[in-house]
Amino acid sequence: MGNYLNLRCPQCGGKDDLQVQIRVWATLTDDGSDVEGQDHEYDEESPVTCAACNYSGWMHELKGEPK
Repeated sequence: MGNYLNLRCPQCGGKDDLQVQIRVWATLTDDGSDVEGQDHEYDEESPVTCAACNYSGWMHELKGEPK
């Protein structure tokens, strides 16, 4: 699967199991909230995890590799 930025975990080198915490706008509704169709953001200081090796860190720590 990979990722479009071709980033890799600095601990295990994996690229398929990376997760990043995003910021998103939500519309408040009577049923709670709705984020459908909303843009989301992350940056170099966003928290990241690797599900393959349980690494936790920051987006700027991920290792890039040319496509």
